[in-house]
Amino acid sequence: MKLNKIKMDDRLCRSIGLILLGFVLLAYFILIMKNGNNIIDSDDASELMLSRLLASEHAPITRNWLYSYELRVLNIQLVFTPLFWIFHSWKLVRAVGGVILLLIYTGLYYLVYRAWHLDLKWFYLTAFSLVMPYASPLYYFNLKMFYIPHIAITFAALALFGKIVHSEGRLCRIGILLLFVLAFFAGLGGTRSVLLTFAPLFLAGFVLFLEDPSKLKEWLISTAALFFSGAGFIINDRILSRLFQYRSYSNLSFIKFNFQRLEDILNSILNSYGYSVGEYFISLKGILDACAIMLAVLMFTALFLVLIRRRELEQPARFVYYFIALTFLLNTFVVLFGQLVNDEYSDRYITIGLVPLILLPCMAYPLSRIPSRIKKPLLLICLSSVFLMGLLQYRQLFTYAGNAPRQGYLRFLEEEGLDYGYASFWNANVTTELTDGKVQMTSLVSAGDHFEITYHLVSTKLLEEHHDRCFLLLTSHEAGVFMLGDEKLNEHYEPVYQDETYSIYEFDYDLDEVYSKSE
Repeated sequence: MKLNKIKMDDRLCRSIGLILLGFVLLAYFILIMKNGNNIIDSDDASELMLSRLLASEHAPITRNWLYSYELRVLNIQLVFTPLFWIFHSWKLVRAVGGVILLLIYTGLYYLVYRAWHLDLKWFYLTAFSLVMPYASPLYYFNLKMFYIPHIAITFAALALFGKIVHSEGRLCRIGILLLFVLAFFAGLGGTRSVLLTFAPLFLAGFVLFLEDPSKLKEWLISTAALFFSGAGFIINDRILSRLFQYRSYSNLSFIKFNFQRLEDILNSILNSYGYSVGEYFISLKGILDACAIMLAVLMFTALFLVLIRRRELEQPARFVYYFIALTFLLNTFVVLFGQLVNDEYSDRYITIGLVPLILLPCMAYPLSRIPSRIKKPLLLICLSSVFLMGLLQYRQLFTYAGNAPRQGYLRFLEEEGLDYGYASFWNANVTTELTDGKVQMTSLVSAGDHFEITYHLVSTKLLEEHHDRCFLLLTSHEAGVFMLGDEKLNEHYEPVYQDETYSIYEFDYDLDEVYSKSE
């Protein structure tokens, strides 16, 4: 009777988990198709612009693009690019590609459980929370997809290592080869995967070896994986940086310890579990804020609990614990003591190290000596609060109208047949996606009392082109300060289109006669 009850509980967890996961994937697809044009910005659009360029060149990587801070090797373009061979609608590419990425993401998370023989019940209970944007930092993971490749590489490496540990002979050798190939290509993309995945893998292997010297083989494999990822990064830094145009993290430097950064990190941890400032205590959002605090406290209580009772874990689960704990600690160390890009701090820098901690409950729950009559309701509260926070976020996203003010000038451009123009970055690339690539834009940036071409997230082919006709898209503020050469724009030119937010100026020559397109 007890065995039947356990099987029934497992089936129930699997059924509910798959339903919730399917709901989140469907919600994402409907959101993008219904309101996707209102929640994208130029950063998002840049990813599809690169994918469209790669599709036209039939290549996985190109020298005809000015990248940002990483070379896109194992990245979302591997999914979006082939979709441009099938669909003409950028919205459909984003919707279908996003679902595929979330499925890959979840699939690799599942493989971690299988490879390390963890209780699959916890996969089904938590999978929906992995892909649901229930906290604002998770937008960059589960909506914008920017960080999914990095966590996917983490899960893939962990799953492969688990397969290696539990296999022998030919299957083990294939696993080792795949791990080394993954490490090398991940390193080609930059330092992030080296620090987030292969350094913690090496350290976890070392800790396991210290506990059990018979695990020398595992430590040597993790050491070799770190070596291959490091080799990939060295090629990235010394060779690829000369062939492709991107900004490297190789000059990451230490900074002085400061309490402000520590405070930022603590707030980022809370925000990553759904906490938001300014909600009333007596309100649904206020109650969910309290639940978010509880989630963060429980997660770090679990982290400490497993540490002190790790000897009660089977050795495979112990390695997984070491890996995810060291991933979080190493990432936090880098954020706390590292010089950030443009000195701009963001919650997502901490969130990326927190995501692998989703594996903690499957270890902490059985180790906890709290009675089941307390643990089970607490677990239900945690899962329900995550789901409710996600629902509220989706409700906001379905009604968000961030790009509604653009509809007027988009109609004007279509009616007038204007297909090439200039704008500030945050108005340039997003215009290209909103017109399904029909309007190509070169972005400008303010530089003191004048504007310059932005050499960032743009096709070099576009910068080489010359047009006999173009337009200039400006916000109301920009129009008041914009200098066209030595002339103040609004004193010498009249807009051909103007509304409360945007103005368009048309020219019968290319502005490359005023702004040089060569860096």
